Amino acid sequence: MSLRLIVLLAVLSGGLLPAADKSVPGLRIPAGFTATEFSGPQLANDVFALHVDSVGRVVVCGRGYARELIDRDGDGRADLSRDLVAGLKDGPMGVLWEGDTLYLVADGGLKRYRGVDGARPPTDTETILAVKTGGEHDAHAVRRGPDGWLYLLCGNMAGVTAKHITGTRSPVKAPIAGSLVRISPDGKQVEVVADGFRNAYDFDFHTSGEAFTYDSDNERCVGLPWYEPTRFYHVIPGGNHGWMSPQHAQTWRRPPYFADVTPPVCTIGRGSPTGVVCYRHTHFPEKYRGGFFLADWTFGKVWFVPLTRTGSGFTGKPEVFLEATGEDGFAPTGLAVHPTTGELFVSVGGRGTRGAVYRISHPARKGQGESIPLEARAEPVTARPTEPMTLDAALAVLTSDASPSARLNAVRSVQLALGDLTARSAIGGVFEGYTLRKPPSKATTLRVSNAMRSLFPSGHRNLDRELSRTLAALGDADLATARRVTDRLTNESDPLDDIHYLIVLARLPTVLTRDEQDRVATILLNLGRKIVADGHTRDRHWPLRIAEATSALIHTTPGLAAAILRSPEFGRPEHALFAKLDGMDRAAAAGRFLRVSRDVSFDWTPEVVELLAALTDDEVRPVLARLWERGDLADALVPLYASNPSGADRQKFLTGLRSAHTGTVVAAARALARLPAADGTELVAALTALRRIGDGKQETSTRDALVALLRARTGQSLNEAKDWETWLIRERPDLAKQLTPTGYDPTAWRKRLAGIDWSAGVPTAGRQSFAKAQCAACHDGSQSVGPPLQGVAKRFGRDDLLTAILDPNRDVPPRYRPIRFATTDGKTYDGIVIYEAVDGVILQTGPDATVRIAGDRIESRRPLTTSLMPAGLLDTLTDREVADLFAYLKSLDDKPTPR
Repeated sequence: MSLRLIVLLAVLSGGLLPAADKSVPGLRIPAGFTATEFSGPQLANDVFALHVDSVGRVVVCGRGYARELIDRDGDGRADLSRDLVAGLKDGPMGVLWEGDTLYLVADGGLKRYRGVDGARPPTDTETILAVKTGGEHDAHAVRRGPDGWLYLLCGNMAGVTAKHITGTRSPVKAPIAGSLVRISPDGKQVEVVADGFRNAYDFDFHTSGEAFTYDSDNERCVGLPWYEPTRFYHVIPGGNHGWMSPQHAQTWRRPPYFADVTPPVCTIGRGSPTGVVCYRHTHFPEKYRGGFFLADWTFGKVWFVPLTRTGSGFTGKPEVFLEATGEDGFAPTGLAVHPTTGELFVSVGGRGTRGAVYRISHPARKGQGESIPLEARAEPVTARPTEPMTLDAALAVLTSDASPSARLNAVRSVQLALGDLTARSAIGGVFEGYTLRKPPSKATTLRVSNAMRSLFPSGHRNLDRELSRTLAALGDADLATARRVTDRLTNESDPLDDIHYLIVLARLPTVLTRDEQDRVATILLNLGRKIVADGHTRDRHWPLRIAEATSALIHTTPGLAAAILRSPEFGRPEHALFAKLDGMDRAAAAGRFLRVSRDVSFDWTPEVVELLAALTDDEVRPVLARLWERGDLADALVPLYASNPSGADRQKFLTGLRSAHTGTVVAAARALARLPAADGTELVAALTALRRIGDGKQETSTRDALVALLRARTGQSLNEAKDWETWLIRERPDLAKQLTPTGYDPTAWRKRLAGIDWSAGVPTAGRQSFAKAQCAACHDGSQSVGPPLQGVAKRFGRDDLLTAILDPNRDVPPRYRPIRFATTDGKTYDGIVIYEAVDGVILQTGPDATVRIAGDRIESRRPLTTSLMPAGLLDTLTDREVADLFAYLKSLDDKPTPR
């Protein structure tokens, strides 16, 4: 039973029972609390942001709307919604309503709308601060601070720079990455409070008046030494939080133990931070007062962090307060506390998913409690950051008997004195955190290297990391340094430390013995095993960075490539990434894989299959035949067969034309063109592929290969898919019938469409046809199961557009092609992937249904050639309604879909 249905049944029966008496299927909350649905997708779908103002008015925002939800009869459920502003292009990610003034973060900045009362349009609109909006890493939440200033939280792509700063007391002068911006009540002074966030989405003020936020992790770097999980921060004015993209790096982040980086109150793990709210009310039990609720969109959780004051800072340990169970779509985007009732409101939505707002209450304390006011802060708080030491002072600390923590701070001061880390040429690669922005003089390099070399290794993990990092950045010429680094690599060492020291080694000149070469090769080959054994996961950047580091090591360490291939550890599928590197003997590597694969348990992967191209056709043909039977390696196998095409392989190339991978399609088309003509099946397959790829510029080589095949088989000089289809219908009607599945009768529909008076179509009436044909279920408003329809009649002619509606499975664009997931418990799910990481996926299975599948439950996945859009949608329409529908689609232009 879905969460939506559960909540609806509960509301109709008089509300949900406390969790202590009856568990709530689909949603787990602490005993004593209840959850009810305040509003569903009918009133506001795909909610991006939530706000409850000081008098209890509930506002939600999504793509193209900012809307008040109204509970007219006081039953605890909204029964009316009304738009507050019109013509929004973005989905506002921040909203604040004060009296008749509405602030929205949308359409290019922080906007202020005056005269907004829900019953009339705004009387005045003004951009308070121009920043990037609408993107997932752009500007987000807005709140009024206890000092009376407006505070705006911006992601790392919002474009906040020193040019935005007009206040003389700005704690941050040159902002990097995401930032918290404050704007004076008169709008004349703009300051940056703190920076270095990756993509914090929301923030709130503690009862003390201090700001807190929840920042995202660098999820694609899971399993690498610089990965940091999601973090809950006490925002200290002037503080930097470690993220440097896009100004100074792409994925490497400064570690939290750096003296110039603000450490988190706590870390929470993988996730996608969204809503943040401090519980400043007494309705909930005392433990929640002054603590923070944090929403995680990816895993469908609301965390609670109780805070304890420790000196000038805070400590807190996160606990799960609310979470979805099973596979119901529950993606929280916003949190708010009702000022009167003290209930926690939770909105869900994002990326076209089902929108709703839930109320979390504590029935035993119904009607009890009051708001806890913020401590006022009349004056802006200015930063007093810790100043780094000079180079001389830092080196003096390193050569003294200072503590490891003091020496660690001194190493960081040295890095800053040398111009800080990350050379511009290293941005985007493995050496982002292992290079200096400006190379120092030879004298300085020698002086610093001598001081640090004498301390390494110290026996303290973080200190050794930074000593070795700095020596790598300096390219220390002493061969003894490389030997000491190599000694850090053992079978028992931490795999994240292994990766760090391998990167360091790649920056140093080396002359390693054969035994040392073998040790480095063994560490490289066992990284994957050690990472898994230590409970780490890996994401898409992991193989890229490991390959880059290994490539550099092969270049700087003579003999390493041979050591990798002679290692008894070599031969697991994951080792294909090493075999493909420059300097490796690919044929020898492929031969090793071929020998190892005689073990029936060998798990062939596309990467290993691709390596077989280094061998002769006679060597690999027997293996290819066996692998083809598996079915999941076709994209890797087709190019191998295509290198020496045979008529016996024609069916394999026809399969290749149906691939979603353009490289496979090109190889298959070129192979068929080299074979003698057979029947017309390949004409149908080539034309189907040509129609599928569309007219994107990036598909030029694919289109050229398909057109060349069609021309070779027909003698025609046509280019466009529609012209080829016209020719096929005219010259080979028997084959033309194969272009479409049997979901509808194309001949009958062509005859019917030819008799429709298209000039009689009325756009306003077409809106009803749109709803009647169920098109709105997937294409309307903020739901994005299907592609957006704005301007669709400009991109497609009438016949093509109507054919796409009548026969949705004919050409499914890759972006909207469903994926079929099979799980370890025998279930299958078809849908559009809206989020994917190593931990799992969120799958959109329908216009208001999402499924979350944990990564360890996924047994297999494969793209489907069918669409989620059902056939026969126009069967219920009259000719006049079809004409009205087309008139409506023509009227959409590039404007937001009318509501």
